Amino acid sequence: MGHGAEHQAVARYADLAEAVYGIDAHVHVGAMNGAVLLEDILPRLASERVWLMPLLSVVGNHALKDMAGQDSQSWRSRVESQGRQCVPVLKGTAEYAGFAEIWLRHLEAAAQSCFESV
Repeated sequence: MGHGAEHQAVARYADLAEAVYGIDAHVHVGAMNGAVLLEDILPRLASERVWLMPLLSVVGNHALKDMAGQDSQSWRSRVESQGRQCVPVLKGTAEYAGFAEIWLRHLEAAAQSCFESV
């Protein structure tokens, strides 16, 4: 579950969802706002156990409340209302070495670009 957006960049969620689904049809990418919503994913769920993972750099209110919370509108509650077991994974992408390395490489490239233009 990602945050989503209200601008053109939200289309990247749909691109990512399509690419990931092409690799493994049991993995779904969605966002709270935007292109691919939980309503789009629910009919495609095939397993009885669903792992909910934040596509967010850190675990904060969105992961704790909107994804894994007990409120009736949380992703967890909505998936469980479909008769499926939920396993929330409360670990942000920045906590995975592979994601952190990519982020740092992009940051280094951006900084290098700034220095080259000076």
